[in-house]
Amino acid sequence: MAEKAFVVIDAYQHRGLGTILLAVLYLMAEVRGVQVLRSIVRGENTKVSKWLRSLGATGSCERDEYRLDLIVHRDRALLPRTPAGENFTRATEAVQTAVRRTDVSS
Repeated sequence: MAEKAFVVIDAYQHRGLGTILLAVLYLMAEVRGVQVLRSIVRGENTKVSKWLRSLGATGSCERDEYRLDLIVHRDRALLPRTPAGENFTRATEAVQTAVRRTDVSS
């Protein structure tokens, strides 16, 4: 299990940056054999907790914070077929493509 944390400042929210950051962490976890990414989300941040749940994260709320675990699937077809899940799958594919292009051009 790995615990992750990142913050997207207000000026950059709603641009897909959080999705890309999570996609990079997800792919790094996959390569390193990490099976679960844990997120600690402040209780008032219901938008992020709902987003993570729409990606399949499960967990609970304790002391005004959510502890949510997202399983890292080697087969991304196992990600939920929700709009957020499909968007996240596309993001992981885009990150992988970008990394391959960088590897090839190096």
